[in-house]
Amino acid sequence: MWRRYGLFYIGALLCLCAVVAVVNGTIDPHGRLLIVDREGFNQAKISPDNNRSGKARHLRQCTYDTLILGTSRAESGIRAEQPAFEGSRAYNGALKAATMYEMRRVADYALANQALQTAVIGLDLSSFNAKDQGLDDFDESPFADSIALGAWVRYLVSWKTLKHSWYTWKWNYDGNTVTCKDRGEHTPRVGAQASPNVRTAFDFVLKRYASGQYPDFTLGEQHLADFAATINTLADADVQVYAFISPMHATHLELMREMGMLDKFDNWRRKLLSIVEATNKRVGNNNTVQLWDFSGYNKITTETVPDPLESAVMQWYRDSAHYNHDAGDILMSQVFGIPSPEPGVRLTSANIDAVIAAERAQSDAYRAANPSEIKRLQEMLLGAPYKIKWSF
Repeated sequence: MWRRYGLFYIGALLCLCAVVAVVNGTIDPHGRLLIVDREGFNQAKISPDNNRSGKARHLRQCTYDTLILGTSRAESGIRAEQPAFEGSRAYNGALKAATMYEMRRVADYALANQALQTAVIGLDLSSFNAKDQGLDDFDESPFADSIALGAWVRYLVSWKTLKHSWYTWKWNYDGNTVTCKDRGEHTPRVGAQASPNVRTAFDFVLKRYASGQYPDFTLGEQHLADFAATINTLADADVQVYAFISPMHATHLELMREMGMLDKFDNWRRKLLSIVEATNKRVGNNNTVQLWDFSGYNKITTETVPDPLESAVMQWYRDSAHYNHDAGDILMSQVFGIPSPEPGVRLTSANIDAVIAAERAQSDAYRAANPSEIKRLQEMLLGAPYKIKWSF
């Protein structure tokens, strides 16, 4: 008898899972299947805006001609509406902790769904770390080449997806249409305020890189190949590409120097430039893909960090790795030829040696002028590795 009841309950559970899967697969709130795409039923998707699936939804349902790619630095630092993008409709497709492979897939997805004219790519050394494979939600998003069976099961037989299906159906049933107001930028939590203790944020991020990204860093050859594939695919689609190396704060650069990372950083920049110039040579236009470098020492990157007990918000940074919109506007103004303070330089094979040599001298000058910052970094490294959970 108990065995019969057990089989009954198992059968009932399987039937319930099947019903949930049919509902989720039909309404498809994240737009992964698109078996049914009917106005008034499920055409307007309302999955979360800024996760991987949400950004894929925007790139499929809305209309853009300019795409921003990168990591959380570009997501939080490059706004879609600014003077540099005037006359165009830009979307920030940058992803938290993105690898170069993920950026490649976002570019491919955007090209399949949009008539792109311009692409802006924020480049960070961490995106080329051979040991970094990105975040789990990418493999479950429409950006992925293919979705594993386990990911499909989690999507279809999920109460969370069922809740999203309900909201999606209700949104469509009430006569609401596709929403394209969100432009993909990082949005702080409702009610969140900028932390007045900026030094704590700096220390947190510096410790994270000292413990996670930089020890045993290996430049991934496949990541470089993905960068080459990305810019070549965009160039072949007649898309103007502006790639740029993000402006880390000087303390972050000095952390890299203290950890012996600068040679790896310079090697990475040389390889990026080689790939860019090979692409331009192939398409016959030296301006099709441009590589800009904002990682040096300038009025933005050398901004003074407040003392630990000083309540102050920095003008350009929220932590040692993440610049803000005001800094991002200056970067884009320079890239797009708008008069600006010009903190960076366009890299070429003719100037890269001079750029690197100048940065070494500027680093020496920064260290001489800021001995307390260097001492702080050295003391910080004595305590590494740290157990830190990333929460940005």
